[in-house]
Amino acid sequence: MKRKLISQKDSFTITLPKNWIRSKNISAGDEITLNESKGLLILSTSQKESKKEFHIEVSDYSETHIRNILNQLYILNATRITITSKSKAKLLICKKLCSLFLVGFEVTKEDKNKLILELLATPSEDSLDKFLLKIFNFLEYNLMILKEGKKNLSEIKRSTKKITQFKNISKRIILSNLMNDSKKIFLSEIVSYLTEINHLIFHIAERNVKITKKEIELIGTTFNLIKKGFYKENEEVLNEVQQNVIKFENNPFVFAIIRNLYNLSNSVAALNQNPEKSEKIT
Repeated sequence: MKRKLISQKDSFTITLPKNWIRSKNISAGDEITLNESKGLLILSTSQKESKKEFHIEVSDYSETHIRNILNQLYILNATRITITSKSKAKLLICKKLCSLFLVGFEVTKEDKNKLILELLATPSEDSLDKFLLKIFNFLEYNLMILKEGKKNLSEIKRSTKKITQFKNISKRIILSNLMNDSKKIFLSEIVSYLTEINHLIFHIAERNVKITKKEIELIGTTFNLIKKGFYKENEEVLNEVQQNVIKFENNPFVFAIIRNLYNLSNSVAALNQNPEKSEKIT
């Protein structure tokens, strides 16, 4: 997106994109903030963004489908979700899912056939690194459970709920952030691959899938290299990951994890080449 500088006495002015103005719900006379960071000017506003309200009827939906819809609406920056159902049990499911996965949302109205969820606290953009680190750490914990051969389903299930929660928060922040589009894509891909790898680990434990010591060691080693590459921005580490990827076609679960690790390493490498990469936790 380009703008021409307009000369005005001893300074210059530029116009702001209409879509950005509408999304921030600002008008003439409102104040915006300009911050300089590494040679870049960053515009921000304290104005409240336009409310995003949705209505869903869940009487005929399964719990899985309801969960997926609520997660997607959360990621899409919903601020108010009205849920209707002929079934009281389905509304109770929605309340449970809200408390588990929709951080910042609370039930603000409830009656026989309707539930209203509203955003009362907005996750800070500055906390994105913290949430990403939590995803990495919980996934590392689940891998450790597999490595020890315990396949403790209850613990993996608990970690998976936390990963889903932090995935939702991270994607919501990424989509609403003013970072460039390519950075949004790479960060969103990284969150998606991490979540998919964890789902595969969950299914290995749930179905008691046989996995060899060699396979789990390769998965753990590759994951740790990627994590190091993400936080240290180390291209040599990521190159080592590419060399470590081996196909285990006799075990579809392990093969799927390895493929997702391979794709994850590519997204991390692409992010590290991005001119606007964020400050990483070391």
